[in-house]
Amino acid sequence: MVKAVIVYDSQFGNTEAVAKAIASGMGPAVEARAVKVDAAGPADVKGAALLVAGSPVQAWRATPKMVEFLKKLEGEDLAGVKAAAFDTRIPGRIGGLFGTASKKLSGHLQKLGYELVDGPQGFHVTGTEGPLADGELQRATAWGRSLAAKVGGQALKRAS
Repeated sequence: MVKAVIVYDSQFGNTEAVAKAIASGMGPAVEARAVKVDAAGPADVKGAALLVAGSPVQAWRATPKMVEFLKKLEGEDLAGVKAAAFDTRIPGRIGGLFGTASKKLSGHLQKLGYELVDGPQGFHVTGTEGPLADGELQRATAWGRSLAAKVGGQALKRAS
């Protein structure tokens, strides 16, 4: 079975809810689990065919904890490992002009050697503390299904 790990940071629970919806959406074809960045390390990613990184937007970028987690992956054998990134954000903020956490996370993942399977995704919250906008959890679940389809049909399981 193909394994996926969704590593996320969350301040008010919104990004965590999206991460869990993504994992749930991957369904039976992919063994997926969501891990908070505080508890994640290279061992959590080892053996996974897909890494999804998620963060709330802070000052137009990912949280420092998420960036630090990605630095821990430098030097790991990432041949054949796929990746994707998402963030939670307030729509319409001027910050979109300066970039988003998911776009910057995608760049970090590519520099590390991951192959992106989809473009960066942004899930909307209604305010700094949330809640998520209507329909965003369903959209996250659907994105999880889409990611699973992109990796689940291929022989991507890596040796642990």
